[in-house]
Amino acid sequence: MRIRCATGQASGVAGLPDGAPEAPSTHSVAQAGPAQSRDQQGKGGDGAGTQQLHDSAAAQDAKAAKAALRKALKAGRAALDDADKAAHDARIGAQVLAWWRRTRPPLLAVYWPLSGEPDLMEAYRALAAEGAALALPVVVERHAPLAFAEWLPRERWRSIRSG
Repeated sequence: MRIRCATGQASGVAGLPDGAPEAPSTHSVAQAGPAQSRDQQGKGGDGAGTQQLHDSAAAQDAKAAKAALRKALKAGRAALDDADKAAHDARIGAQVLAWWRRTRPPLLAVYWPLSGEPDLMEAYRALAAEGAALALPVVVERHAPLAFAEWLPRERWRSIRSG
């Protein structure tokens, strides 16, 4: 595996393919969150401290919404038989490939499928064949932003430990 790490942002599958459902953003959760409702009712408090409460409550709401969505998606996928999973994976991969062809980002962050996640390796091979630069996330340090290592689908994944 070549390790040319880049920190910062890479285009990723998070730029959802056409037709993919969007998870609520922190902003939309904050608008509907309980802390703002308290503020709108005139029970907000002192400004700066209230804003921290809003941010904290909004962050907790977003975290809970993300966990609930992930749990529901994993349960739905687990209920599929192998043929249906493969069909879903192929459709997701086709949408990712179509999105990449339209946008042509300089670097596309991808993932290695774990525990029942969609396997997009065929799409990754097609992307690489068409010239896409792919990168896998690398944990450089616990509780720190991820780095991304350039990766080719013909390369096997391996754990890399430093120092």
